[in-house]
Amino acid sequence: MSRTARKKNRRRTRATCQVWRIFRVTATCAVLCLAVCVIGVALLENTPSAFGQDVQAASGCKATLITRNSQAQPEQWFSINSGSAADIVSAAKCTAMFQSALQGDDLIAKALQTGTLAAPVLVQPYRQDVGLTPFWVVPVVDANNHPLALLGFLYNAHSRLLHEGEFDAVTDNMFYVNRLFPAIDSQAAIAAVSTEQQVAADQGRPPELIYFPGNFSSTKISPTAWHGGGTAITDPIWRVAGEDGAWHYVDHDGHAHLSIELPVDPDYPPMPADTTTE
Repeated sequence: MSRTARKKNRRRTRATCQVWRIFRVTATCAVLCLAVCVIGVALLENTPSAFGQDVQAASGCKATLITRNSQAQPEQWFSINSGSAADIVSAAKCTAMFQSALQGDDLIAKALQTGTLAAPVLVQPYRQDVGLTPFWVVPVVDANNHPLALLGFLYNAHSRLLHEGEFDAVTDNMFYVNRLFPAIDSQAAIAAVSTEQQVAADQGRPPELIYFPGNFSSTKISPTAWHGGGTAITDPIWRVAGEDGAWHYVDHDGHAHLSIELPVDPDYPPMPADTTTE
């Protein structure tokens, strides 16, 4: 073989080797990528997801930014759209607090992982003129519809917007262990007012759940300490408008009360006695 032919043969050999080297590297990378994809799919299939398909990714939510005062950072509020139970729950899932709770390992996270979101309940402040906010409370319930956790979300009724609020796990000796939420329904509240106070409900004003700032110092030292609920959004009581023009209040045990019986924090205005004050 001539020198020129040998040079050509070496060039062809080097070129062929380079092609095979590139092919082997490409094939190896492809195999590794395929293995990673298979492992990833297997992990996703075996990882439990809270509420199955019900969990809404935060990235799919559209927030409205609201600044409540000049010193505060803008807050994310989410529209409840039509106001249906599904829309309220959907907005609640958009909040950072809900999304964060899903990733935790505390009692709230465990409730979300094992429970089901029940219908939201609107809880109003005891008065509309004291700067307190309405809340939507979403129970996380077990198979018996007993709450494992209660998720509270601030509600702007004028704008129909919802914002993260406060979450409570239902544990130990809390009132709502082994009870439905709320403990009694509106018809039972009307019946309590009729039976105990001999007053019929005003048919034009449906009962509503309320909360009030409790006078905790007095309830601790009083021999007849208040145990009827109402001092937290997660333990509301019913307010029933009577035909007598007065408000009647029904505690979580189903007992009717007048406004003067409820221990409102003295730093706040008293509980409204008649229906001219809301």
